[in-house]
Amino acid sequence: MNILKKILKHEVFPALGCTEPIAISYAARTASSYTFTELKSIKITNEVMRKIMTNKTESLCL
Repeated sequence: MNILKKILKHEVFPALGCTEPIAISYAARTASSYTFTELKSIKITNEVMRKIMTNKTESLCL
């Protein structure tokens, strides 16, 4: 387990820059894993986008 901590400490660091598109694409990919068909599009509400941009996503969790 110690080696895993070392790897994570070396490889993982805070994201800087434009992370909102990645958060949206990750959410879309996660949502698609729960469907039986291909997702053609997703709709992001202003409230969700605002929470993503202000990093207050804990209130989006079920």
